[in-house]
Amino acid sequence: MHSILLTTISQQMRQNPDEKVWQTAILKEGGLWIFGDFLFQEYSRYGHNLTTELAGHMASIASDVLSLYESAKNGDWGKTKKESLKFLKRNTPGHNLFYLEPTLALVGGK
Repeated sequence: MHSILLTTISQQMRQNPDEKVWQTAILKEGGLWIFGDFLFQEYSRYGHNLTTELAGHMASIASDVLSLYESAKNGDWGKTKKESLKFLKRNTPGHNLFYLEPTLALVGGK
């Protein structure tokens, strides 16, 4: 999917060197590093704001743990289960192993 998007954007840039095409290329392809993610939205794909992302990995983990604690404290067990599985998946070493996704889906009941 990524290569198709990159090919489409590069073809558009050659055919029509418009500023909107350049803007899309810079934002979608990571030309602005993490700031490109926060230029037009408030949260990253993991649900963290800019200050949490800039503070580092430990701040992100602390933010996730506090969020899990709050949802469990409020009694929202469905959200707590879903978010804790996402948290475990993101922070498990080797999480990109091909057999881990089906295993987590079985545990999560998907």
